[in-house]
Amino acid sequence: MSTISPRVKAGYSVGHVLNDLCAAMWFSYLLVYFHQILMLDADTAGYLLLIGQLTDGFATPFVGIESDRVGLLGKIYGRRKSWHLFGTICVILSFIFIFTPVPKYIPDVTPDWVALVYYTPFIVIFQIGWASTQVSHLSVIPNLTPVARERTQLNSFRYGGTVLSSIAVYGIAFAFLQSSDSDDLGWNDRFIFNKLAIIVICTGSFFSFLFHLFVPEETELGPLGTIANVNYDEDDDNEENRGHIENEGTPLLTESNEETIKKWTEWFKLPNFYLTGLIYMSSRLIVNMSQVYMPFYLTDSLGVQKTMIAIVPLIVFISGFVMSMSVPILNKYINNNVIYIIGTVLCISGFIWARDLATPIGAVDPSRRYEIIGVAIMNGAGCAAVLISSLSLTAFLIGDNCSTSAFVYGAMSLTDKIANGIAVVIIQNEDPCSCNCEDCGKFFREVLTIGVSAICAVASLAVVAHYFLFVRQPRQQTGYERIDD
Repeated sequence: MSTISPRVKAGYSVGHVLNDLCAAMWFSYLLVYFHQILMLDADTAGYLLLIGQLTDGFATPFVGIESDRVGLLGKIYGRRKSWHLFGTICVILSFIFIFTPVPKYIPDVTPDWVALVYYTPFIVIFQIGWASTQVSHLSVIPNLTPVARERTQLNSFRYGGTVLSSIAVYGIAFAFLQSSDSDDLGWNDRFIFNKLAIIVICTGSFFSFLFHLFVPEETELGPLGTIANVNYDEDDDNEENRGHIENEGTPLLTESNEETIKKWTEWFKLPNFYLTGLIYMSSRLIVNMSQVYMPFYLTDSLGVQKTMIAIVPLIVFISGFVMSMSVPILNKYINNNVIYIIGTVLCISGFIWARDLATPIGAVDPSRRYEIIGVAIMNGAGCAAVLISSLSLTAFLIGDNCSTSAFVYGAMSLTDKIANGIAVVIIQNEDPCSCNCEDCGKFFREVLTIGVSAICAVASLAVVAHYFLFVRQPRQQTGYERIDD
């Protein structure tokens, strides 16, 4: 039995592609572009990324609250989709300029503050748009279906779109880098990233159009934000199926199953809101820190040629795509908490392997060169499992409280963006030098392996606590339905 049609599932799956394409460039190549193409110092590059992360972080709760309350186009268009459209336009108008050099810019001659002033407005507009699209797209899920497994399936399809988008970015980047004359990144490669940004915007705009075409906001919200309109086959309208929907959609919030979240401020009274926020923040730190510092690990710690900054992320996301398609199958037998733990174990194992591979620094043993593929596979599968599970745990938290779902996703994203921005600035400030020396190689090896592994450990503990406090306890004691077992 399915409450949503294949057409809507397909449309929803591609609704975040523009954001995903841009995010692949943002996290993988922004610091590389600023640091190794424009030759900005590490601090300036880090501050530009921080500006973006903070803008995104503070925009998401605002967008969440407003999109729960009102649509930008009144009643002529859906609330969620109107914010999605606004975000799409902002991204289209700003992203290309982020990967376009400042007019008359000369590396090591033009002052860094000129780049800081020039790029900041484009980054702010881009991140406001990115946040609007992300929150509105996520908040559609609870409105489309009350069934937990279908929500997990939509998250998996969404992540599948993320992975395919990233594969496309890295595949095109590899083709461009392969055609370059030099094995090292430099000023002459600036046009590669500009052309890649143009392709990203054109492709993403097309898929955003498909989302708006195929996913109408048909589901209406009841007086307290519960799902009032669920479409499923009348032939399946028997007691077993009705019970399945009721169990899968039960509010997962308070000690009384009759209590419902009416205002966004009421979320702050719930312990699970904070624990889920910690899990989501840790998940994004694992994924984003791996993505941001993998190119530096490859070039500085391993000393491989520049085409590897496209090949390795490509393998990471191919393995992530395979995992994203496997999660709905695994979810039939084990819950999202267990899948999350499996993901962190895969990530930590891959980072241990990566640390061993980068010893000694700067000259990986030719006989072990292809082991980086194994590291990439483990990292991709682990990050996919972690991210999909964290989104499903967020949907678990929301339950039927769809009227405030956008705020919840916005609040989760706030913790994610601030944490990522601060982490990058701290790391950039600790960068020992601006060259590709052995000290840099050791530094980025520690960041990617020890640093991210520590985040994995913290996230695993939070997920274990979530399971025993909010999932495993009997219903009469906690009021939580075990919807994802």
